[in-house]
Amino acid sequence: MLGSTDGSLRGIQLSSKQCEKYTHFWTQQEKESKSRFETANLLDCNVNVIHSLIKLGLLDGHYKGVALRIAPASIEDFRRR
Repeated sequence: MLGSTDGSLRGIQLSSKQCEKYTHFWTQQEKESKSRFETANLLDCNVNVIHSLIKLGLLDGHYKGVALRIAPASIEDFRRR
């Protein structure tokens, strides 16, 4: 792979497969999410209830590494119910 003299990657050619592999560096990552503790505080409930709410589909949660993260939009939706 050859770059220009100033260190930039002008003119680099990548296959579509290589491009897809590195696209996540340029695309917007998932918006801010909340922890179980932050969510419990916002919903004024016990932190142990949060996992059950996710299992029931009432909150949108996912694991980021080993930490459970909850989408703020799902918290707002749950509040409105």
